[in-house]
Amino acid sequence: MPVLPDTKLGQLEYFEVHQPVWAAAPAAAVGLTAGATTLLGTLVTNARKSYDDMLTARAAAKNATLNWYDQCALMNAAGRDDIRIIKAFADSQPNPLTVYTLAQVDPPAPPGPAPIPGTPDNFRVTINPASGELTLGWKCVGDGTAVYIVKRRFANDPSPIFLGAVGVKTFTDTSLPNITGASLPVSYFVTCQRGAMTGAMASVTIRFGAAGGGGGGGFTVVENAPVGAVKMAA
Repeated sequence: MPVLPDTKLGQLEYFEVHQPVWAAAPAAAVGLTAGATTLLGTLVTNARKSYDDMLTARAAAKNATLNWYDQCALMNAAGRDDIRIIKAFADSQPNPLTVYTLAQVDPPAPPGPAPIPGTPDNFRVTINPASGELTLGWKCVGDGTAVYIVKRRFANDPSPIFLGAVGVKTFTDTSLPNITGASLPVSYFVTCQRGAMTGAMASVTIRFGAAGGGGGGGFTVVENAPVGAVKMAA
C-alpha cells in the first residue's frame, strides 16, 4: 500500500501532519537529522504558500473573466445603440451612403427578390346547414404577405366570376345560390398574389348530392391540378 496519497494536495496535507512529528522526535528514534526535518518544514511551508497563491490567482482569473464579459456586454449594448442611431440618421439624409462611408458602417444590403407566390392546396370545405354558406380553406407554402384571389364557376357558367380577395387562407361564400341539377358541379379557383407576382391558380370542384370523397356526407370534393405558371400580375 503506498505511503503517500496520489494527489498533490493530499501529499501536502500528509507532510503538514508528519513534518512536525518527525521534527519533534529524536534522531535516534526515527533516523532523521534536524537539518532534514528543518528543510522539509521549509519546503512544506513553501508548497502551502504556492497552493494558496494558486487559489487566489484562480479566483482572480475567474473574477477577471466575469468582469471581461460584463464590460463587453455593456460595450456592445452602447455600440449597437450608436449603430442604430447612425443608420436612422443616414436613412433620413438625401445621400445615406455618405453617412455610412464617413461612419465606416456597412450600409444595409439591398433587398433580395420576393419569393415566388405559392400554390394553394389541401383544400377543405364546410357548409353551414342553417345558412347554406360554404367556407373554403386551404394551405399555401411560402405565401408571406400574400393576397388570395377567389373565383367561382358553376358548370353552366361561361367563365369564373370574381368573389373576393382575402389575406387569410379561408373564404366564406355567402352568395352561393340554391343548388340545382343544371348548375352542378361548382368549382372554386384560388390564386396567391404578392405585389406584382401571381402564382399558379389552384382549383377545387365540389359535387353536391353525393356522399364520400373529401367533403363528407352530401357532397364530394375533388382537388384539381394547378393551372398556369408563375407570372407578373397585369
